[in-house]
Amino acid sequence: MATIVFLIVSNLSLFLVSFSGTILNTYLFYKFSTRRGVISGFYKLCLVKTIPNAIVCACFLFWAVPLSTLRVKNSKVPRDANVFVGQLAGAGAYIFGPLLHVCMAANRFSSLYFAVQIIKANRYPITITSIGISVIIAIVFTVMGLPKDCGFLYFPETLEWLSEEADCSTFQYDLLLYSIFGCAVISNTMNLATAGRLLFDKVGGMSKTDSKTRRKKYLVNFSQSVLQDCLHVFDMINSTYTTQLNPSAWFQFLCLTFSFVSIHFLDGCVMFYFHSELHPRWLWRRAVKKRSLIRVVAMSKISTLGLVLNIYLFRKFSNKPGKASSFHKLCLVKTIPNSIVCASFLLWVVPISVVQPDYDKIPRILNVFVGQIAGFGAYVTGPLLELFMSLNRFAALYFATRHLGIADFPLTGFAIIGAFGIAVLYTALGFRPNCGFVFYPENFTWDKEYTECATGMSTLIFYTVVAISTWTNLLNVATAIKLAVNKASH
Repeated sequence: MATIVFLIVSNLSLFLVSFSGTILNTYLFYKFSTRRGVISGFYKLCLVKTIPNAIVCACFLFWAVPLSTLRVKNSKVPRDANVFVGQLAGAGAYIFGPLLHVCMAANRFSSLYFAVQIIKANRYPITITSIGISVIIAIVFTVMGLPKDCGFLYFPETLEWLSEEADCSTFQYDLLLYSIFGCAVISNTMNLATAGRLLFDKVGGMSKTDSKTRRKKYLVNFSQSVLQDCLHVFDMINSTYTTQLNPSAWFQFLCLTFSFVSIHFLDGCVMFYFHSELHPRWLWRRAVKKRSLIRVVAMSKISTLGLVLNIYLFRKFSNKPGKASSFHKLCLVKTIPNSIVCASFLLWVVPISVVQPDYDKIPRILNVFVGQIAGFGAYVTGPLLELFMSLNRFAALYFATRHLGIADFPLTGFAIIGAFGIAVLYTALGFRPNCGFVFYPENFTWDKEYTECATGMSTLIFYTVVAISTWTNLLNVATAIKLAVNKASH
């Protein structure tokens, strides 16, 4: 049973996030819609994306929060109104976001790979048509839950959004789950193709300055699209899988309710961050004055917290009683590259940023040493270990019998040694003359040295991480499907 403290804290947090999300997305809608001049397809999609964000946040602000605050009994909530709000926020608006993400990814992909054809097709309302199709699909998902016992409801006593228990409700949830995953796979596939094109993008027919400006614009839109994609997948994983890890009220609240509203608030934050032309003037002036101080303070706090947290985790993982599983060992080792990167920031980047020396006065060998260890060795170790974690879970589900048969063979140990071997190789490659990864204190950035050798190294690690991430996510998708099938069969 939920305690009064839990109810107060949870309702207050929901109110703050939903209120902030409603205000922010309404502000973004106003700014996007009142911008003068020619509006690009990507800009139109951003404008429309604020609508589902605002709908979800408003449903929390004007429905979920009042019901929970007044402590209304589940049985006293009118079902028709509850289902309408639940379907509107949890099905229609929820699927509308990922559909728009696919449109955004397709917009960036097509503008890079089919630039000439896109110019010729501009006479057709492609963006409006794709938005219209997305709206129709969202309406279908909303209407699907309106029949009896098929809806998505809010339960104010436990502060949870849950589906009703009829078969049609289960079908709708599964359809929504696979639709979200499908949209994520499609959009991220196009995002990967876009990233590869951006890496080698050389725009002909224009000056070097114009080419660099256009490439920066593409990178900004690409980064925004990727971050927005990840938010919805994160919430679906929370509501489908993570919620099963702990039955306590606070954990269920975080996975089923707080995560739901938070991703729509954060989605608005992502758009606000990447569209600086929408920022209020007072915020811009203040940011210019305090930018350097904020960066140093932020880096010091995050790196300190990260270092302390990963050292604590290393100690806890290594001191756990009993025989450690392979997954446990991989988690233990994963804290090492995390700690290395955080320590590199805390003990190198922060002091240099405070002193602000000229780049030429920084000992190159030290700068390259720290940069290669943190930016190449530790950086590639993390994805490799994550690949082995995904492979471990995949093998445990699909090849359980064989997995037990080779349990005595030290596969995990060899995998960890292999990961560190590759990390050492990547680290050493940068010690060649003018081939390293270094920190530039004047603009607070890690970047390669400006040589062909360093560019080649940057390209190598980019494709290495992309390839590893692709395999990792394929294994994770296969694992998620197996888990979903097992759940359905039970």
